[in-house]
Amino acid sequence: MTDIYPDMGSVNGGDVVVITGEKYSSHIDTTEFKCRFTPATLDIPAKLVQAYYVNETAIKCNAPGGWSEAARMVLQVTWNGVDFDENHFQYTYYSIHRAHPRSGPSSGEGGDIVISGQGFREDTNPSCKLNNTIYDPLFVNSTQIRCPLPAAEGGDDYFGNVNLEVNANGRTWVPFEGGF
Repeated sequence: MTDIYPDMGSVNGGDVVVITGEKYSSHIDTTEFKCRFTPATLDIPAKLVQAYYVNETAIKCNAPGGWSEAARMVLQVTWNGVDFDENHFQYTYYSIHRAHPRSGPSSGEGGDIVISGQGFREDTNPSCKLNNTIYDPLFVNSTQIRCPLPAAEGGDDYFGNVNLEVNANGRTWVPFEGGF
């Protein structure tokens, strides 16, 4: 086993995590083939989820959700339900709390859109999407992603909502209900 991708996902779960390596075999007992997510920063029990063979160089599992907050996990795999690998891959969860403000002038001169939450990382290449146009964030730290507020594509007289989404892990878009 050599790597995992992505190494970050939402506390809601559901992100597909691919574990790359060599010489994986499809001859497995599917009832015992599991991924274990063990919290390293929370004092709660680990969660086991089904693992799936993809090919000789990849296996996958769906990251479990239901975590109360952003946390760091140790991801391990077992083929027999008892013995887990010793790679101790790091997987982190993030949570998105809100976007503020949720409206602004069509001129784009209203300041930044601040996405607040926990567990954000600059190295995951987060991005913002406003009206289906992708923007690089202006700033990222563990609790904020600052998105630019561009001028409305419809001009200075534009009035109405446009879609607003954020991508915190370089892979999964999270839409905000009601847009911007």
